[in-house]
Amino acid sequence: MNEKLTKERIYFTTALLNKSNEDKKLYHYKSVINLSNGLISLNDSSSHYYFKEQMFDYFNLIKDSNYLISQKESLMLYKKYILPIGQHLIKNNGFRTRSDIFKYIFVGVVLDFSIFFFLEKYYFIMTPILFFIGYHKRKNKIKQNKFFSVFW
Repeated sequence: MNEKLTKERIYFTTALLNKSNEDKKLYHYKSVINLSNGLISLNDSSSHYYFKEQMFDYFNLIKDSNYLISQKESLMLYKKYILPIGQHLIKNNGFRTRSDIFKYIFVGVVLDFSIFFFLEKYYFIMTPILFFIGYHKRKNKIKQNKFFSVFW
């Protein structure tokens, strides 16, 4: 199964090789590459089989559309195929998404307002600290190819 997925990923990358970066974003190019690599690194157990099939379905839909899709279709395919695969890999392979940094910012704002409310001091330091922690973790996951996002 992993060999078949590798072949499909290679076909996907070669088909989009000459497209511009903006066109590649319609196909969530970097996300698909990272997610397919993440799926390949998992064993062939039944819990991962469904998501590997989902990736095959995505590759086939893109191929059937002759690599011509609209932004609306792109978002629909992302929600139906890529997002569930990414959520599975977040749980099983340590992937991250762009929304993680917003969680850090939200927690920082809540902590800053809590400190202000209880101590009546203007120490808004938690938000920048947690932002930089989230940004650093995101940057590391991008380097490790364990990151996915819409239009990325």
